[in-house]
Amino acid sequence: MLDPRLGVSTKPATCATCGHALATCAGHFGYIRLQLPVFHLGFFRATLAALQCVCKTCSRVLLPPEERARALRALRAPRAERAARAAALKRVAERCRRARTCPHCGAANGPVKKVPGSLKIVHDVWAGKHMTAPLAAYTAEFEGAVGANEGLAPHLRRLADDLHPLRALALLSAVPDADAELLGLAGRPEHLILTHLPVPPVCIRPSVELDAGGAGTTEDDVTMKLMVIIDVNDIVRKGLAEGAAVPALMEHWDFLQVQAAM
Repeated sequence: MLDPRLGVSTKPATCATCGHALATCAGHFGYIRLQLPVFHLGFFRATLAALQCVCKTCSRVLLPPEERARALRALRAPRAERAARAAALKRVAERCRRARTCPHCGAANGPVKKVPGSLKIVHDVWAGKHMTAPLAAYTAEFEGAVGANEGLAPHLRRLADDLHPLRALALLSAVPDADAELLGLAGRPEHLILTHLPVPPVCIRPSVELDAGGAGTTEDDVTMKLMVIIDVNDIVRKGLAEGAAVPALMEHWDFLQVQAAM
């Protein structure tokens, strides 16, 4: 976090990137490559809205071809005002949220919602009376497991598809460019998910010397937070490399999500 390539915060030091001193070096950004993606707190609502609009199997926007073409014409109209574009995007979002079958691949889709009190998104693919028979057929596959562990039975009544950041990243990355236009975003939808975390220059989070001799320093709160993220990220990296137990790995991934969102 105090690498001299990020700039300097003391007068005698020289930046390892540009070779300038504190007075003339504006600092340089770095980044942390996250071992597993996490949701961006500022874009969480936009991520949820995008996942509500796309098929959770083929990543196409949940609009029939004729409605899709009509919506694209409304958005691409050269004289379309902001209010008209906003109304068109709202119609697309409402239509997609009501869709229960993908018009492109025929896969079942259900409500996508945030889990209360957490940064988690679930897809209730079994919602609706039309899914009663498929749900019964699916839960029947677990009869042997329930016989061996009765504690599984209550969970089978609350089945939902976990759209964790890794799954969400894969779905949004597969959205075609023309369909991405219907989501009302300025760029690609997968950019809503954090895969890299920016590290600000040292000069805007300077170390403070505890005494005149420079025997010790106290670090800025931003530096301390980034150090925690690096430590957790390294634990996740080692867990993936060494095949750690899934519950332990998920616990560290959740902690990485919490730290990156703060």
